[in-house]
Amino acid sequence: MFGARGRLGTLCREVLAGLDPDAICLEHQRDGSFLRRVGGGQAMSRVERSELAAQADSEPWVFVDASVDHRGTEALQRHEADKAELCEQLDRASLLGRAIGFSSGIAHLPAQRIRAEHPHMLAYRETKLRQMELYERLRCPGFLPSIFTLVGPITHARQAAAWARILAERVRAQEQTVIHDPFSRRFWVDEATVAQALSGFLREPHPAAVRGPLVDGCFCLDDVARLPLAAGHPALRYRVGVSDSWCVGDYVCDHDFLPGRELAASLDAALAPQTSPPPHAHHL
Repeated sequence: MFGARGRLGTLCREVLAGLDPDAICLEHQRDGSFLRRVGGGQAMSRVERSELAAQADSEPWVFVDASVDHRGTEALQRHEADKAELCEQLDRASLLGRAIGFSSGIAHLPAQRIRAEHPHMLAYRETKLRQMELYERLRCPGFLPSIFTLVGPITHARQAAAWARILAERVRAQEQTVIHDPFSRRFWVDEATVAQALSGFLREPHPAAVRGPLVDGCFCLDDVARLPLAAGHPALRYRVGVSDSWCVGDYVCDHDFLPGRELAASLDAALAPQTSPPPHAHHL
């Protein structure tokens, strides 16, 4: 597993633990090694990359990619190439039963929609396109939904998105709040929807590949500031800032979807008390 302590990594760990609480997990570390854990407990041992094949048993492995390195473009590209190389190596050795990854909505936008002053995001789009090509080549079933905006308690607890910051400021009745691009539309998906899709993929004995946008609905940041909430928090008063978006227009693509969860209900769920572990930098 890459990115075990990030938002999507945490979600994956919860789903996997629910299916097999005693599973062995090898968590990737910054130095390139892996920590071997049993059932989500304390690390039992450190495993070097060259020793991975020796860890294999009679059961096929699940490869989980829930990480991204946004420290810089070179770091991003090196990290993505490293993961892809290992994934293909394990697949060629017939060690993989399934591969789990997460693409981004950026992969579904034309390159022209990315502003010239954000070359890192253009590089990010390119890495996600290569990841999609990789999952098409794998011999094992692949789970690779595209996430535009993730909404849920893990993201809110870590204040890892603009909507989460706005919701927190609304709860605190913060004054002088500035919202950039409050009326730009964006696709969103609830963390619970992602978990449900992942659980279904893992439970099926012969699952079909999962591809394309995973969407519950479309929203804008003004909705987060104003939608009625169960706890009765008043609408947030804010002023509009200067646009800082990396993309031109709305963060959506041509995609037909059935509306899923209600945004207000997902925001209410995000405010519920959480027990998620502390955030880990540089993971998705």
